[in-house]
Amino acid sequence: MGLFNLSRSKSIRFLRNFQKFNYVIYGVSMTATCVLLYKETREHKENFINQYADAAEEDTTTKSQPATTAQ
Repeated sequence: MGLFNLSRSKSIRFLRNFQKFNYVIYGVSMTATCVLLYKETREHKENFINQYADAAEEDTTTKSQPATTAQ
C-alpha cells in the first residue's frame, strides 16, 4: 500500500496530531511576528519622537534670539 502500514484509526490519530502541531507552529510564528512588529513600531515611534523633539528644541532656541531682517 504505502511506505507506512497504518490502520485507519492510527492514520486519523496521526493526522489529528499533525494538525495540532500545525496550529502550534502557526501560533509560534504569529507570536514572533507580532513581537517583531511591536518592537519595530516602538523603535520607529522613538526615532520619530526624538527627531521632532530635536526640531522643537531648535525652534525654541531660534525664537529666543532676536529676529534679524533679511536683506
